[in-house]
Amino acid sequence: MHLNKKVNVTNEYFKLQDEFFANLKDKLVVNKKFSRQMVSYQGNKNKPKFRWFRYKEGFSADLIEEILKEYGSPKGKVLDPFAGMGTTLIKAKSLGWDSIGIEILPIGKYVVNAMLSAERVDAERFKKAIIETLENYPYCKESKQ
Repeated sequence: MHLNKKVNVTNEYFKLQDEFFANLKDKLVVNKKFSRQMVSYQGNKNKPKFRWFRYKEGFSADLIEEILKEYGSPKGKVLDPFAGMGTTLIKAKSLGWDSIGIEILPIGKYVVNAMLSAERVDAERFKKAIIETLENYPYCKESKQ
């Protein structure tokens, strides 16, 4: 492509973009509580379950909770057509919502199933079993050599 044509196409692109945003000026709202960390997977760093599998394209659990509480009905149904690691599905479930997810990556199904399975584990019973195992089986005890 000739350089002048390339420059004209680029200029036309920016002109159209400016017109587009000018038309939306009164319709767009900036919500300052939606920080970069809140809208990305980075917000899950300190969240059990949600940090198990790092999925860069995912949203934070806090973002999903904020959207469902602030912009949704008290309880409802949510469809996530790009479920990824299931953040929306799991968070919606914890808030009493029904959810349906669609994901083409097989790993997503396994991560969601692991998170759902973990919710059914009795933490105290599990802790007790670990302590009992460590106390009663010699191969689990620390070597004193």
